Amino acid sequence: MRCPFAAPFKIQSGGLIGLQRLLGESDADGRLSDIADLTIRASAHFGGADRIPYAAMVDDMTAFKLERRAGRRR
Repeated sequence: MRCPFAAPFKIQSGGLIGLQRLLGESDADGRLSDIADLTIRASAHFGGADRIPYAAMVDDMTAFKLERRAGRRR
């Protein structure tokens, strides 16, 4: 089964936004400076990577939108 092109990007980027939200952090410009630090802090906060409530991040993953590339026409 093939997945849409944008699906892995939505999962990755939306998941990072979800981790920020679960930790009570909000970045106004939507940028993340240190992904490794975020994942380490989330793992420590929840007691391990396997205990992070991934289901709570699903809305963030599905809501994430990729920016359209300019100048591309069909």
